[in-house]
Amino acid sequence: ATAASFDPELWLLSGNNTVTYDAVNLNLKVFVEGFYKGSGLMTSPLKNTGISNDVTACDSVTIELRSSTSPYAVVSSSKSLLRTNGIADGVFPTTVLNSTYYIVIRHRNTLETWSKNTVLFNSASMSYDFTTAATQAFGNKLKDLGDGKFAIYSGDVSRDGNINPVDLTAVKTNSGIFYSGYVIDDLTGDGLTESSDFSLVENNIGKILSRP
Repeated sequence: ATAASFDPELWLLSGNNTVTYDAVNLNLKVFVEGFYKGSGLMTSPLKNTGISNDVTACDSVTIELRSSTSPYAVVSSSKSLLRTNGIADGVFPTTVLNSTYYIVIRHRNTLETWSKNTVLFNSASMSYDFTTAATQAFGNKLKDLGDGKFAIYSGDVSRDGNINPVDLTAVKTNSGIFYSGYVIDDLTGDGLTESSDFSLVENNIGKILSRP
């Protein structure tokens, strides 16, 4: 991702106080199953583990734009801050304009999730919402949260595209010793690996990555 950078002190002193950003912005909305509290909000693992004092800062995610044709290579990616309201702003170079891409969301302990269809990037300001329906994701691979919202599945701590016994064993082992901190096995984001994290993986066993 590229965007114009500048020294704020030099900017203030220059008298030419204009900043130009050469970028395409993607306003993405996505909920993480394990972090979801209800009413359209998630907990803040970053705040809960002392990494940030910002109560609206949830976690980091990577947003990828993938080619619309096989082998669906990554054209551009943006590491973004996911807010507790589900918003993450991806920033991409203007070279992505006037082409179609699959939008892919990657997070440290969830199942990688692809948009249902390709999206035409025909504006410097784009948006996509994974939270409104299961059909927003390829293969309908979203968790129904029960309140009209949908989320990406928690539990793929091994990041192999498959929530399986390997993930279950890892979380079970660390829940037995109450592993704490900003750790991959803490699926609920409360700063502690415990039975609730184990239950999330157990309930999602067999969920696999769906992609073209």
